[in-house]
Amino acid sequence: MPDTRYVTELIAPGTVNTMPEPTLAAVFDHGVVDSDTVRGHYTDARHVLDALAAVGVDYDDVVHVLEREGLAKFEDSWDQLIEAVTGRLEDKGAAVDDSGTTHPAGGGPAAAAPR
Repeated sequence: MPDTRYVTELIAPGTVNTMPEPTLAAVFDHGVVDSDTVRGHYTDARHVLDALAAVGVDYDDVVHVLEREGLAKFEDSWDQLIEAVTGRLEDKGAAVDDSGTTHPAGGGPAAAAPR
C-alpha cells in the first residue's frame, strides 16, 4: 500500500485532509496531486457502497464508529499538545492555572497584573 494512500485519492475543492506527519512528508516528497480525484467517480462509489450493503456492512455504523474514534484521537492529540505547551511555559517560569490562563514570568510589563 503506498504511503500516500487516502491523500492523493481524496482531493476535491473545499475539502480538508488531516494526516500523520510521515504521510504529509511522503506526499510532499513523491505524491502526485491531481486537481480533483473525487468528482466524476460518484457512480463507482455508489456501486461499492451497494456491494458493501449487500454483504451486511452498515455504512451508517461504520461512519459513526470512525467519527467517534477519530474525535477521540484528535482530543488525545490536543491534550498532549496542551500538556507540552503548558510544560514549556512552566519550565520558563510562567504560571498556568487550571483554566489555562498564563501569567508570564519576570517583572516586565507582560507579567503585570491584568487591569
